[in-house]
Amino acid sequence: GDKPKFSDVPMLLKVKSDRGLKYALELIEEMMRVLEIPEGKAQDADYHMPYRTTDELAREGLVKIILPPGMTLDENYNLVKANVSELLDGIERKPKEKSEVPAEPVEEPVEEPIEEPAPEPTVVLEAEDDDTLKAVIDGETVMIRYRKSFQSRLIQSEDKVKDYYTAVKNKLLSYKGVKSRTSWNFESFNKQRVQCAKLNVKGKALLVYLNLDTEQYNVNKYHFQNVGDKPKFSEVPMLLKIRSDRGLKYALELIEEMMRVLEIPEGKVQDVDYRMPYEHTDALLARGLVKLILPKGMTIDENTNTIMVDFDLLFGDRERKPKAAAPKTEAPAKTIDLPIVVEHAHVKPEEVVHVDAVHADELITDTEAEAVIEHIHTDVATRTGKLVEINLDIICENFEDGETVTLEALKEKCLINRKAGRIKVLARGTMTKALTVVASKFSLQAVKMITLAGGVAEIED
Repeated sequence: GDKPKFSDVPMLLKVKSDRGLKYALELIEEMMRVLEIPEGKAQDADYHMPYRTTDELAREGLVKIILPPGMTLDENYNLVKANVSELLDGIERKPKEKSEVPAEPVEEPVEEPIEEPAPEPTVVLEAEDDDTLKAVIDGETVMIRYRKSFQSRLIQSEDKVKDYYTAVKNKLLSYKGVKSRTSWNFESFNKQRVQCAKLNVKGKALLVYLNLDTEQYNVNKYHFQNVGDKPKFSEVPMLLKIRSDRGLKYALELIEEMMRVLEIPEGKVQDVDYRMPYEHTDALLARGLVKLILPKGMTIDENTNTIMVDFDLLFGDRERKPKAAAPKTEAPAKTIDLPIVVEHAHVKPEEVVHVDAVHADELITDTEAEAVIEHIHTDVATRTGKLVEINLDIICENFEDGETVTLEALKEKCLINRKAGRIKVLARGTMTKALTVVASKFSLQAVKMITLAGGVAEIED
């Protein structure tokens, strides 16, 4: 209420759960009673609006793009054109070293022709396709490729593919002891040490790899491929590409057959909605689910989140159009402002800003994660109360960088039940802060995320 625009409505509620919605509706009833506004006809209208990308909203005028001086949008909101000289306020690239040529003696001075100044260098960024970004730099074209994770491909897939994925995953997890695990390239389903299936997404198809002998089944009916000659598919050699409801039907039949062969009994029927809403590539880059593969001569400045372009290294000896002379500066390269997530070959904890479970699994093995857990002596053995679970994204949202997370601290912030006696920390969302987390149990993915963000996982003994 201290802000003028909220002076009439000073109470702010953030509804993030069904419980929060319940309280909000109760307070609305109380407010109407205080304001003496009688209840009328009950409303039951559907105000849901379909998801639209930021680009679509920008074209409709519902999102405004704020560009720095020197950058403009074309009329279709498709291309960002950058006048590099104006954008970087006079910073010019280092000119190429020219080979020394001995001057020829001239008997009489010759008047040199006046050269017309060349156009100012520009950068045009354009999405070439789903996997490539085209950068036209000073008239030269450079292709920057995306490396997309399984999860990102699933998020950006068509609704039908997400429906197939939900049906197949529910079927696989309905068998006793079958667990799923997501890596960068696949989602795998295992019963202890036995791999049952792998899932992937390619274009408009859901790829399903099954642990079945392809020689025993009718290829003309099921339309599968034998990919067992590749080591990563040696345990799941039968590949099915699901593009239709009929293909889904056959895949579910073969999953039942596979479980019968592997002698894995059916358990509780699963009916979970695993569909994830669409996200733009920029958002997936920020979450670390998509990485950029940069050519030689292009590097990342992580402090400013920009691509640094070394023209000499990028273009080598390729002949380029001459440019007008520019004042010398100490800047060795130009920059292109882009949302970037760097793909590190070896990542130190302090270099990671956003860490999710998929990224963590690629960087730290389970054995390494177990080795970094620290054990501390506490009174946990004498405590009463149940073991409660909490996710890392909740912890990260409610604690500041460098703080210590304990059972008592979680209770003080009302993040867990006050009667809880122990906590188990699970991996979910993104870890962005270096925290010391003290708990009775951790999932290994949670330990990896805490460690990569520069924190410490401590188990109470």
